[in-house]
Amino acid sequence: NAVAIGFNAGRCNQATNAIAIGGYAGRTNQHTNSIIINASVNDISSISTDSCYINPIRSNATTNTLYWDPATAEVTYAPVSSVPISYTLSGNYSVKDWATAAANTEYIFVEGLLGSTYGATFLPSSNATINPDGTFRAGVKASFLCPTSINNITGNIVLSYIDVSNTLGLNLYKITLADASNNYASNAVLLDSSSFAFRPNTFPYYRVYPVNLSNISMNSSDIFYIAVRFSAASSVASVGLIYTLSFS
Repeated sequence: NAVAIGFNAGRCNQATNAIAIGGYAGRTNQHTNSIIINASVNDISSISTDSCYINPIRSNATTNTLYWDPATAEVTYAPVSSVPISYTLSGNYSVKDWATAAANTEYIFVEGLLGSTYGATFLPSSNATINPDGTFRAGVKASFLCPTSINNITGNIVLSYIDVSNTLGLNLYKITLADASNNYASNAVLLDSSSFAFRPNTFPYYRVYPVNLSNISMNSSDIFYIAVRFSAASSVASVGLIYTLSFS
């Protein structure tokens, strides 16, 4: 129940239902239910059952991409633009008993800094930078590095704030990877913003911000992030951010 065609194809320990076509295709220990098609001068081996290997494949950028249907095993193609790509970003960050927040100063959520009992704290966005590979030097949270082009963002953000009378602004930004390496505050592009008034000991202690953005034109490796701004200086008693966003 196996097929081997070609010099040294499937020579040693070829498993059941394995297919090896071409010289040195699956020469040793080819896995069950695997397919190897080899037209190169190299040995091509399988690494798992139920797998397929083809070598070579010509490099040629086109507007189409291949897909495989696991139900029928059919291989098909479609234009890249016709296949929707969606990513989900969710998080839950809280800051408690933090130092005084300055009036009209924008802050971003970060982790790994002292001063927070909840494992998260604030950092002025003007102080935030990232490494060239896209990793955040200060552990910036509530952010998303786009793997592909993005035009739409939908979802909800819940902002909670208690004990202190203040108005909090909620700002959504995009920034290129190169610009983020230099300075968040001066290089970011504002996508949307809103403000919410909070009063001490007055329910509700949270506000829900629906996000429905379109035509935002974010490119691969652009960064989306959430920032907050206090209208008046205050000692942060407790600030929370919960969000679930879809990028497409």
